[in-house]
Order: sequence, then C-alpha cells, then structure tokens
Amino acid sequence: MHLERLPSAHGALSSAEARLVRALAALLLLTASGWARGQEGPPPAAAETAAEADAKADSAREPDARVDGSLSLRAGLREGAGNDRLSARLSLEWSAGHWSGGFTAEFENAMREGAIHQEDGVGSFDLSERWVGWSRELARSTVDLRLGTTFGLRFGEGLVLGSASFDGLAARVTAGRRWELAAVAGRTDVLDPYDFFEEPLDLLPEEEEFLGTKGELVGLRVQAEAAEGLVIGLNGLRARADGTPWAGLASVDLALRRGALDLAAELAAREQGGTAAYLRGDWSPSDKWGLGFEHRNYRDFVSPVGHPPLYTGLSAGSERDETGWLVRLDLLPTERFSASLAFDYSSGGGKDSPGVPTVRRAHSLELNWLVSERTSISYGFELEDLAGGRDGTIHSILATHAFEDGGRLSARLQVDHSSADARESLRMNYRRPFFGRRLTLLVDDTLRRQEGGVLNTLQLGASLRLGLQSHLTVRGTLADDEANGLDLTWYRRF
Repeated sequence: MHLERLPSAHGALSSAEARLVRALAALLLLTASGWARGQEGPPPAAAETAAEADAKADSAREPDARVDGSLSLRAGLREGAGNDRLSARLSLEWSAGHWSGGFTAEFENAMREGAIHQEDGVGSFDLSERWVGWSRELARSTVDLRLGTTFGLRFGEGLVLGSASFDGLAARVTAGRRWELAAVAGRTDVLDPYDFFEEPLDLLPEEEEFLGTKGELVGLRVQAEAAEGLVIGLNGLRARADGTPWAGLASVDLALRRGALDLAAELAAREQGGTAAYLRGDWSPSDKWGLGFEHRNYRDFVSPVGHPPLYTGLSAGSERDETGWLVRLDLLPTERFSASLAFDYSSGGGKDSPGVPTVRRAHSLELNWLVSERTSISYGFELEDLAGGRDGTIHSILATHAFEDGGRLSARLQVDHSSADARESLRMNYRRPFFGRRLTLLVDDTLRRQEGGVLNTLQLGASLRLGLQSHLTVRGTLADDEANGLDLTWYRRF
C-alpha cells in the first residue's frame, strides 16, 4: 500500500506531513522485509520437513463439527391502535473443520430502514449478520479469514480504526510469535459523511445534505513484537462515504508491558492535514493502589471509522480539536472497600461546536463498599467545571442486598444537575426465585422528579424456565408518561 499516493480532495500534504507519511511507508517496507525473513525461519530438521510438520499439526486437530443457535419471539402490546410490535430473531453459528459461519435473521411487523425486504402493512426482514470463515493452524503460523459481517475491529488505540462494523473481508495472519498482519476491506453503513470535509457543518453547501451513512473502507495493519513486552504497529486506511472523496489516514502505535507498567501510544495523520497523538499509561506497583493517565492532542483530525479516546466529562469532546489529559487513582485498601478518583482536563472545541474554544474540567469519584457477603453499597459523583457555561453535577448511590431465601433487592438514587432541567430518580428492583429457580418474580418501580412533576413507571413480571435452554418472560408496564403495555418474550437456545 503506497500511503504517499493516497488521493486528496483538498490539495497536497504539507512538507512535514509528507515526511511523516513517507517515514511510515518506509517503516512499512522494512516491516514487510522482516516479515519475509521471519517467514523463512530455521531450516527444517532432516527427519521432518516443513510440509510434514504442517501436516502433523493439521492432523493433531480433531475434525469437529457443531451447530449452535438461539431463537427468540417477542410480542409488545401497547395501548392505542397500531402500537403493537411482533418480532422474531434467529441466530445460528456452525463450524466444521477449518470452516465456520453464521447468520442472524430478524423479522418485524414494522418498516425498518435498510432491511433486505419490507412491505407496508406486513413488516420487514433483514439479515443483520451473515458471515463465513476459514482458519488454518500450521506449525509456525496461523491464518484466519472472514467474509461477511464483522464487528469490533480496532487498530492500535482506535485513532484510525476503532470498533467499526462492516460487510466484507477481514484477514489475520500470524508468523511465529512476533509478526501479525491484519487486513480489512468492505462496505459499512455507520459513517458520518461530514467527517470527510474540513469545513464546519454550517458551511457545507446545501447540495451535500443528501449524503448518507453508507460507504467503503480498506485498511491494513502490520504488527511486530520488537522486544519482550514491546509491540509496534503500522496502520493505513482509506475510507469514503457514498458521494464523498476518499480520506486517507496512517498511524504508528506501540504498546509496552513491563511488570507493573503498561504504556501505549499512537501517532496518526490524515492526508487533508489533520494530526492526532494519544498516550496512556497504567502503573500498579501493588494490589492496593494504582495510577493511570492519558494525554490527547487532536488537531483537526477525524477518522470516519475511528473511535479515539475523548474527554470523559458530562459534555462531549471532539477529535477535531482537543488538547487534554486525564489522571486517575485507584485504591483497594481492603478486600471490602475500593475507590477511584479521576480528573480530566480538555481544551478545544466541543463536539457540537467545533472551532469554538472551550475549557472543561471533570472531577469524578467512585466508592464501593462490601458491607457484608450479602450487602453492598456504591457511590458515584461527577462534577464538571465548564468555562463560560453551566457547571453540572451528578450524584448516584446504589445499594443491593441478597436475602438468604434467594431474593435480591436493589435501590438506585440519582440526582442529575448536569443541565438546567434538573432530574432526580429513584429505582427499586426486586426479584424472587421459586421452585428451584424455575419461576422468578420481577418487580421494578421507578420514580422520576423533573420540571413537569413526579412520574412513576411500574413493571411487574415473571420469568418461567421451561428447560435448561429455554425460558418465557412476561412483563407488564404501567407508566405515567407513556402507553401502558405488556411484553412477552420466549427464548430458546440450541
């Protein structure tokens, strides 16, 4: 992949960025050369050739075949004409020798955007997941191929590619203990088309409003263990939404694990000119305490399929423009008590207001106390200091108790003053099993106080176990601010 030749919709790279991309490409070539040398390996012993070793490793795997799956049927009945919902979901996975595959089929009596087939007045049908895979374990390497739906792919720390889902080809090849190659190519429907433009949203021409969330991506990652506990990765990616130009991105990342220290970093560049740098670390010198930190420095950098770590406060940060750092202290002074304190600082534009300088400071505290073997209490607190804006706080406390007869009671109180519309809620949940856990009664009651007054939502239900792999759940809802209803779900695993 020639990263320096990626097309640009906004002109050539600056000299500094061009040097960075050329350096990454040169390092990629050196890595590929090392890969080739690593593949050669030592000469096979006279008594056993490499082909014989691979055949031996192959024959050691027992040719197994299995099929697993689940089926769920759900009916949601609501007051008012046309509010009832009926749906079915069938998931199936199989494997036989080197091959495997699976699919998830969903039926619903409502129209669904993007479904394979839908008809007004009847409903929709969709295959939300379908895939087939092939894997091979050899004496010194492994090969994994997957064609179809893939979820949760991530390169490095996620600046370039993070938790993306797409339909296409995903491949992973390892050579020995030190080398790994990953490649992806396909289509996705989770893109934000505005990530492909440098201008703020309100400056885009009106004709761009037709852009959708579907598009294409192609990516490559080469990873090498340079030393014991030190892993270096090189990443390249191209992506485009339908109707937009291609965006090219490249990054280098490293991870170091030595004793109590865990470090990771990633440096990324986008061909239109944006850059991003991320560094995190965790140090746990004892079982009693540990420190964590991270630094974020994003300069007009946004990846359409990335998931970079952002500011963790009550308001949203933005990878387009943020400089920030976080410090966290974790404590475990006793087996029954733990605490975590964190401070997060962010300077830059917010997600909803790019380019508008804003300073945010977030403070958080979490306490967990195991009062006894049956009782626990947790407390959480968040405070955000927003320069030029409204400060916000959230308090929450959760108490749980398990009774000797098997019942369990929990209560959560939350006071949310993160916005001008203050909200307070109290949720009580109780479940009680009977007849050897074949029947479980469920009670869930929530009180919410907000500007409109006090609202109550009460849910009563029961779960009946029909066998080791099947159960039926019935739940009724009485709510002040929505239609009352009844939900029935049957689930069977096979």
